[in-house]
Amino acid sequence: MAGHLEKHAAVGAVTALHFSPDGSLLYACVGSTVYFYDTATGCQVHALTAMRSGAIHGLDVAGSVAALFGQKMLAVLAHAPSSPMDDMRRVQVVQKEFPDWILDARLLCDEPTPGGALPLVAVGMAHNFVHVWNPTTDTIVHSVRCSERSILYAMGLYGRSLDSLVVAAGTVFQHILLWNPMGDDGQPVQRLHQHDGVLFKLQWSDDGQRLASVSDDRSVQLWANGGTGVTSPATTLSRPFESIFRGWGHTARIWDVKFTSLGLVTASEDATCKLWDLSTNQCIATLHGHTDVNVWRLAVHPSQPHSSSSPTHVLAHAHGDDIVSSVLWRDNKLYSTGHDGYLAITERVDGVFVITRKQSIKGLATLKRVWFEGDDLLVFGFHAKIAHIVNVSQSFRRLSVTTGGWRSPHALRVESAHDHALCIGQKDTILLHASSSLLEATQATTSVHGQMHHSKTACCVEWDPVAKLLLTGGEDNALKVYAYDAQRQVLDCIDSVSMHTTNIRALAVTKNYVVSAGGKQSLHVWRLHEKRLQHVGEHTPRDAPQDQRILALVVTQLGDGRTLAFAGSSEGAVTALLIDAAGHIHVAGVFGTSTRKPILSCGLYHVENQLYLATGATDGKVVVWHLTDAVATSNYNDVTPAYVYTAHDMGVNCLSILADGPSSCFHIVSGGDDQCIAHATMTLTSNGGLATTTHHAGVRNASASALKAIRCVGNVVVAGGYDQRVTVWRWNDARSALTWAAAALSETADIAGLAVYEALDASSSALQIVAVGKGLQACTFTE
Repeated sequence: MAGHLEKHAAVGAVTALHFSPDGSLLYACVGSTVYFYDTATGCQVHALTAMRSGAIHGLDVAGSVAALFGQKMLAVLAHAPSSPMDDMRRVQVVQKEFPDWILDARLLCDEPTPGGALPLVAVGMAHNFVHVWNPTTDTIVHSVRCSERSILYAMGLYGRSLDSLVVAAGTVFQHILLWNPMGDDGQPVQRLHQHDGVLFKLQWSDDGQRLASVSDDRSVQLWANGGTGVTSPATTLSRPFESIFRGWGHTARIWDVKFTSLGLVTASEDATCKLWDLSTNQCIATLHGHTDVNVWRLAVHPSQPHSSSSPTHVLAHAHGDDIVSSVLWRDNKLYSTGHDGYLAITERVDGVFVITRKQSIKGLATLKRVWFEGDDLLVFGFHAKIAHIVNVSQSFRRLSVTTGGWRSPHALRVESAHDHALCIGQKDTILLHASSSLLEATQATTSVHGQMHHSKTACCVEWDPVAKLLLTGGEDNALKVYAYDAQRQVLDCIDSVSMHTTNIRALAVTKNYVVSAGGKQSLHVWRLHEKRLQHVGEHTPRDAPQDQRILALVVTQLGDGRTLAFAGSSEGAVTALLIDAAGHIHVAGVFGTSTRKPILSCGLYHVENQLYLATGATDGKVVVWHLTDAVATSNYNDVTPAYVYTAHDMGVNCLSILADGPSSCFHIVSGGDDQCIAHATMTLTSNGGLATTTHHAGVRNASASALKAIRCVGNVVVAGGYDQRVTVWRWNDARSALTWAAAALSETADIAGLAVYEALDASSSALQIVAVGKGLQACTFTE
């Protein structure tokens, strides 16, 4: 009997953005789901799974209709919400799978259609095809291929009707082909070539007389034909397009470009956006805020087409030659502070901004910040080594704290007249001066999709059954704590800490500790206290190179209260570490095989006093270690493998152990680069020795790509890999064979880890499954 695997909340890369026509809603697409945000409050108001598979890479919105596309799928939303108050129950989704990769889609809302019918959709394909699809009748009403048969990396469609369509096609040869899909021959009318790399985005201006392009060469270009106003395709293409602007400044590939009232805005792999003023051909602003890598998509608000402009007034030497440390605009006055110790007030006089007042603050030589509380003006600054908060309006000092001076690291937070916190760094100490009310939890008033999630790939995930929280570690060096609300289907990151100096590759959880490990063979021990991580201890070998990593980790609780951890490294060694009740870490021993192949995975069997460790390496072999005596004596010098077998043709990427009966046998289930699941049963003697080993058929071709994560829980085995598919397999009664039970295509790309646990609802027999990789998604499996 087949089970059911249902996908729920997902956090990952935002791969498409678009505002509603009036700008009151923002469409943000993650995987196959589109989230709708109220732009006035920043809160999510709706969510809709628009496609049955794949990830949405682009969308077009016209009136109450939206077209979303990704891979070979296209979805048209009828009655799409255009304001936060719209009823999502009216939304209807029409989907179609096309024979080729979709690069662009355009709603032809100006093309006449029968009453009540959806508009036609022009669909641009990767092999330089354009199809015109009627979503009402599900028919292709027009299809044309450019005579130049080249594979494309980008396409930009212009026009809202058949007779206004123009195609810009970016080929693998770095050329931009301009052609008319409604013409007779499909011949390229113009060929543009100045980029030195692959073209990633082609964007038309509203009138179709300008075309923006971005590329692998890290530049943005604007092409124009000198025309003005909307013209027919023949007229538009009759005028030669020439490059009138080329902008450099991004330090990595540029993914997206949009027009603004000032010129252009670009998004890049370097995690920044840049605003370009075409009147001066200069970058006028660089927008930061995203972390590490990749701003994939942009959207420009229809009624706020620019968010920055070139300076209209420059106040030179407002604070002499010293640093301007803060500015504040209030009641048509500009307040500024500087390292010259002055508070300057600037006003507009006869159309010109002039400094109308400069005020020194008694006792402060350096000013760092200015703000208002009600009508009271306050400043924060330093005199020698003392930091002061001064109420300028009422002429008194609210706070004086001895510090290391303004050059010492410091941070100030002020909530109200009685709530403040000042942190000062002194050598290896952080001093905190705070009011107690600031330590109370605050409630966020806005929402950012995926806020605090890993900025790079998440490598591992574990479920803490005591705290009932999820923990993840990733390539961004961060360890994160998530709370999952199954009813609301929301994953909230409630804590994040980055004490690892390089990536976190493995996690393990006991009732006492959370253990994380990764680069430089570094291992950290944590406690979860009131849903927050508290650091307990660290073990990092001296002079460990950064390219040496702990790739696999298991922990168990010993009878004397200590925690035992086994860490498998890229050097082919297993390190046994003991963690006492105080969190002190002691290396008990190191052992391994003579081959020294990197250890990718491990699993532990610990029942009563019997302890077996299984490790999987890059050579496809699984090594079984009988460690009962070594643990009892803390002597690992003479440890040798109890059993070795070849489980996979290539690396054993993941491994899980399932105990079967008290002290009788255990199952080793592993997944590898060969896309197969291997299964072996280890039967023990009455005194705990290894009696027999049985190798079962496992599952051949269990995945379309390498398997990277596998978990045995109860009567099922859950596996995931690079094909983004989460698959559940069910044991037979004898636990000698696995049969397929359910599968789902996750929104998480490059799945690297799985957590599987029983649903928190006591009345449910469902399993919760969480997949991490380039994103994070929760699923529910029910029989």
